[in-house]
Amino acid sequence: MITRVVHPFNLQRALEHVIANKGSAGVDGVSIRELRKVFSEKKLQLIEAIKQGNYQVQPILGIEIPKGNGKTRLLGVPTTTERVLQQALAQTIAPLFEPELVITAMDLDLTRMPDKPLDNLGITSIQD
Repeated sequence: MITRVVHPFNLQRALEHVIANKGSAGVDGVSIRELRKVFSEKKLQLIEAIKQGNYQVQPILGIEIPKGNGKTRLLGVPTTTERVLQQALAQTIAPLFEPELVITAMDLDLTRMPDKPLDNLGITSIQD
């Protein structure tokens, strides 16, 4: 499973996802703008540490954000590198836990979508 998480293709997809989502730098100060360069420099070292089981998770940056009632709440901001690794893990394990899409006749109101045949929706059958 770990080899799937740290596979270069999976890490690249995760990197692109994190860059597209933007966001703030964590305690290491690496911004999204700098992430591609920094991650490519660290990637082999990170992969090796993860495979050997001695990777150390980085601290989270705590930021207080205002709530609607005048109070604040603490928001934990991981480093951008941590976000890439979290995304790579999510991309690997999510398909294992997401059930196959099953749509019943009650879930699908064809009268609301008369111009969209089932094959355009990616649905192969309807269960009653």
